[in-house]
Parts: sequence; structure tokens; C-alpha cells
Amino acid sequence: MSLVGSLEDLGLGEILQIVSLSGKSGVLFIRSPQGEGRIVFDRGAIRGARVGEGPRDLRTLLLATGALPEDDLEALHGEAQAAGIGLEEILVARTALDAKRWRALAPPVAAAESARLAATLHGWLTTVERERPPFVVVATEASAQLALGGLLLSFRIDRVDALADGGAAIIDYKSGRVPAPSKWFAARPSGTQMGLYALARKDAAPDVSLRAAAYAQLKAGDVAVGGLAADADAWPALRTPAEARSVNLATWADVERFWRERYGALAAAFRAGDAAVLPRDAQACRYCDLQPVCRVQALDDAPRESEDDDRDGA
Repeated sequence: MSLVGSLEDLGLGEILQIVSLSGKSGVLFIRSPQGEGRIVFDRGAIRGARVGEGPRDLRTLLLATGALPEDDLEALHGEAQAAGIGLEEILVARTALDAKRWRALAPPVAAAESARLAATLHGWLTTVERERPPFVVVATEASAQLALGGLLLSFRIDRVDALADGGAAIIDYKSGRVPAPSKWFAARPSGTQMGLYALARKDAAPDVSLRAAAYAQLKAGDVAVGGLAADADAWPALRTPAEARSVNLATWADVERFWRERYGALAAAFRAGDAAVLPRDAQACRYCDLQPVCRVQALDDAPRESEDDDRDGA
């Protein structure tokens, strides 16, 4: 496959997706007034990269660019050495569908899925990411902890961006519809991981202002972003707390205060053994695995379709 052109016509991210989904092998050369770089592919997987006279091996490059947290990278490197394989093989194994499972798919299914994924990613990059003010992705799958209500919570934040004019944004990826910001602040909130991620990030980096929190809706045919921004300049596509319907909070400080107080109370109640049968609504019961032992016989609100179409921050 030969591909020559300008990144003004097709972004680097889109080119990487095309090569990955097509399973091609070769070297991608990138030239600019600032220098030259190259990325080596083997059957769609990145096997090595080099920028100018910078790092030549994958481990040093990932470490230099901050593409992975240093602790995670060192753990993967040690795992690769113990297994006697290359770091790139560990990375591919952790991030890609097993080759045997992929080959087991009927060709029409594999082709359709590849096309769906490519279209979904292209939609996200062109309609959401390209329209944002400048930013740099500084962390993905970042390990985080949060002490709240007597509990110590551990999780991974899908993505953290550093904004060019200061501060940070956190993003959580969803393959289905995302909860509207108004539901984050209900008496029985949904979409709680966004608030937990925000509090953990604030505790871990108190000197870096969190200026946006968003769900990336990567749903085929319905790509969107939903969330809140501390100010209009942080992420113009998102509303501020004062602008969002039904949020009833005026400032970002009010948002963080609500998360800490309300989610802290929920955590404390859980730790205290509060097991009252109070589902948020009948929708919650549709996804519950404990129905055979549940004491609820009826709910005031009948099952209904999700109302998450109203994303408020989209």
C-alpha cells in the first residue's frame, strides 16, 4: 500500500487507524519543517518509532513522550523481559483483539466491524477533537485512588488532557449513550464515575485546575460529547454549570463541592452497611443481577426507555 499526501488532508490519527484496521506492514515517513519521523508497522501494529535524532527503541520513546505512566511502562517492560518477548508484543496483546479470535469472525462480520470502528473513530476525531482548543493527551488509563466516606477507591481514568491555556480535562469513553450532566447531580445520581475521577485528579494534582469533565459517546452513528466545563474557553462545546439545564449549580467550585459531599455521603452509607432497597428507578432494575432475592415487588415508575438523549452538555 502506498499513501502519499499532506496531513492537512488526512490527520495522523486517521492514518494510524487506516493502517491498523487494514493490517498493513511497512514504514510511515513523516516530514515537516521541524524534522522527520518514522513509524514502523507489522500487520497493523506499531512496532517502533523515531522522531528526528530522538529515541530509537519503543520503551525510551514512550517514556520520553509520556505516552504511558512511568510505573506502568516499567511494569510492562519487566513483564516482557520475564517472558522473553518484545515490549511491543505485550502492548499489542493488551490493546488488540486476539488474532485467533479476529480470524474466527466471518469475513463479512470482520469487514463490517472494521468499517464501523473506523467510521466511529473518524466521526469522533473530526466532529469533536478537531473542534477543540489546543490540548495534549498526558495520560491514558491512568491509575488513581480516592479516599471518600471511609472507603479507599481505586480505578483507572480513561484519559487526561493538558489544556494549552492551563488546567486539565478528563474524558471517559462510552460505547453507548452517556448520562446527561443533570443526572450527575440528582438526589440519586448516575454517571458517578465522572465526579469520582474529578475528585481523585484534584487530590492527586491540587495545583492543576480541572476545567472540564466529559463523556465521549463513541456510539456508531451517534458520536457525541457530553459534560461540563468550568469556563467557556476550556471546551466551547460543553456548557458551564450555570448554562446547563437542571444542574442548579452556579460555579465549578459548587460542582466539586457537590461531588465531595454527596458522593462522600453515599460512600459512608455503603460502608455503614446501609442496604435499603431504594433503586433509583425501574430502569436500574432492568440491569440488576439480584432480582431473584430482591424484596421489591413494584415501583411507582414503570420501565421506560432511557432519557439520556438529552445530554445537556452535548
